[in-house]
Amino acid sequence: MIPKTSWKKQVETAGRQINRFSLIIFAALACLAFSPCPAFSHGPSDLSVSYDAASQILKVDITHTTKSPDKHYIKKVEIIKNGAVVSTESYKSQPSQDKFSYEYKVALDGQDTVEVKVTCNIFGSKKQQLSTAPGKGPQ
Repeated sequence: MIPKTSWKKQVETAGRQINRFSLIIFAALACLAFSPCPAFSHGPSDLSVSYDAASQILKVDITHTTKSPDKHYIKKVEIIKNGAVVSTESYKSQPSQDKFSYEYKVALDGQDTVEVKVTCNIFGSKKQQLSTAPGKGPQ
């Protein structure tokens, strides 16, 4: 037969272990819920690039949906012409909560390839390539 004091100690010890476990689980869930985490963020969902040769304007259409465009936004747009970075624009917010466009003056001739890379300030990026060679388009 087990003495009562031993049984009481086992119950108290088990109770403390359950309380510690509950506290650890609660703390872990609170950290996940209140920390900005890539699992809850996303990069741009769509990117379209077009070029008007007459005005030499490269138009970049971006879809990046967010409820807070001043906290979760496209932070950088890079323009890469024939493999070399020709422009990097940094931003501190985005102009709308979903779709928006930026325009850049870029001189391209009939044989150039331009790549545009847009990067989210929290997580993710997207690239789109455009060739000005005859018969070529977005890739």
